[in-house]
Amino acid sequence: MRILVVEDEKKTAAFLAKGLREAGFAVDVAIDGETGLLVSGTNIEELLECMRKLACSPELRRRLGLRGRDRVLDAFTWQHGSRRLRQVHDSITAEA
Repeated sequence: MRILVVEDEKKTAAFLAKGLREAGFAVDVAIDGETGLLVSGTNIEELLECMRKLACSPELRRRLGLRGRDRVLDAFTWQHGSRRLRQVHDSITAEA
């Protein structure tokens, strides 16, 4: 199990309040060390170390946040999804 550590306290609290230990999209969206920090859901020491890194480094939080935002805008927008859906549709109808 993986846990996504996010900077936004409201989102983190919402996940925890729902009893979620894993965000289903985390592995697709977060790239460990580039757009977020992924840790094992069973390794508390690893989680604490990531939390310390984030707490002590505003630059790391900023860098991960900016890269994460760029990744979402590049690959996970409605426009991106509609283009991908159109590609799938076109490939299916071309075969028919």
